[in-house]
Amino acid sequence: MILMDLHTHSNYSDGKNSIEQMVGVAIELGYTAIAITDHVWKSSDWIDVFSEHIYKVKKIFGNDIYVFSGLEAKVINLEGEIDAASNVESKVDFLLGSIHRIPFSGGYYSISKGILDSEQRIYENWITSFENLLKNPRVDIIAHPLAELKRFHIELSQKQKEEIAELLDTSGKIVEINVKHNVPDQDMIELLRIHKTKVVVSSDSHSIEDLKRFYPTLKNLYTLPLNFVTLSELTK
Repeated sequence: MILMDLHTHSNYSDGKNSIEQMVGVAIELGYTAIAITDHVWKSSDWIDVFSEHIYKVKKIFGNDIYVFSGLEAKVINLEGEIDAASNVESKVDFLLGSIHRIPFSGGYYSISKGILDSEQRIYENWITSFENLLKNPRVDIIAHPLAELKRFHIELSQKQKEEIAELLDTSGKIVEINVKHNVPDQDMIELLRIHKTKVVVSSDSHSIEDLKRFYPTLKNLYTLPLNFVTLSELTK
């Protein structure tokens, strides 16, 4: 079985451990490949150092595991623009696109700040930004899809799930099954199977403890009959 975790964080952003520590535990667990995909912002000035660091780690651990460099960039508006400076994707192996806060024309919805609207309006703004994220040519992998709707306790109808699954499939993006956030749900995973959408299971680990804790679930998900992305597709 090929086990890959293409969404992890190191102490270059909000992770607790170094790149070497994360890779070392991935080797202990028997992973075939791991990607370090730290959070990035347009203001991030460490990308070159990060990229060079992972290049060195690849050379050190290359006989034991494939190590990929990546960045996770969040959507910042309804147009699907991401919070990453131009051309950062050329410095890493791939870019993860995610929605951490659902945008609207005047800002972002926030439960803690009481910036809310009707469920229908929140969903409409989410689907607009999500569709545009899927169209963003800079993004390779869609990270924790639908997690932001789960946070607002927005339940999707089967028809909505089918429409989203169709969008994901036709986008050509790799779709992440995220262990940490437990998204997408079983209904959506089944739709991804039916569509034969390219998927990857990832942990979203922020520490070596997370890697160990999420490993059993990740390994179990890799036994499902899904169209998993292959190493050859990632390395071509």
